Amino acid sequence: MKKRMTGISAKLTAGIVIFGVLLGVLSSVIGYREFTTVLEEQYNDSAYEIAETAAGYLNPDKFDQYLSTGEKDEEYLQIEKMLDQLVNSTNATLIYIAKVDRSDYRTLTYVYDVVSEESGFQPYPLGYTAEGVAEKYVNNVKNIINKGERATEYLYSYSKESGAHTTAGIPVRNSDGEIVAILGVEKNMTKLENARTTYVFHVVEGVAVAMLVFLIGYALFLYRSILSPVIAVTREAKRFAYTGTASDVLSSIRKK
Repeated sequence: MKKRMTGISAKLTAGIVIFGVLLGVLSSVIGYREFTTVLEEQYNDSAYEIAETAAGYLNPDKFDQYLSTGEKDEEYLQIEKMLDQLVNSTNATLIYIAKVDRSDYRTLTYVYDVVSEESGFQPYPLGYTAEGVAEKYVNNVKNIINKGERATEYLYSYSKESGAHTTAGIPVRNSDGEIVAILGVEKNMTKLENARTTYVFHVVEGVAVAMLVFLIGYALFLYRSILSPVIAVTREAKRFAYTGTASDVLSSIRKK
């Protein structure tokens, strides 16, 4: 009888442990996703604030002049300096302004490209042309260039070399209101990655501690309320079968 009750208690305990683990995993996944979404929004909004600030420095009416001559005048150098100060003071990775080839919406010709001192990247020179838009972001670039709309999704990227980044993209208009270029700001999300790792660690740690405390309390409750009385009744039944005399054991169990 004792072995049978021990087996039952073990099954009950295992069932509760499995339920607790599943509940902990589910709450962790939901919390992780919500936590990530909120931080990604904050990072992306920050990138757009930097983009709007950078746009205020520009003189888009002279972009064609710079690209056709390849020469930098005093105004160009002053704007480049301000963009450089902005990218370093805001912990952005890079800021670029480029003409978009509307035949594929992937090829960019750079008017400005400034990178942070800590990024390790080399800036593209004035007039440099390359496929700078990933295929999955082409529709976002189309909306920016043709409609002047903000990207409908986070421009999120990840590489082993530089980690996770979020990119803001806004249209650049000349004095006639025509969209002549795209302005992009790439912001490193290393702190987000670190925060997510820390979050997962603390959640797992918290769930483990909570489960341990619960199991200890549950085990004590199970032994006191179920196992101990049943064992006492079994022993008393055996004793009564041999002696034929009753004792106060059962009455003491009822009082518990």
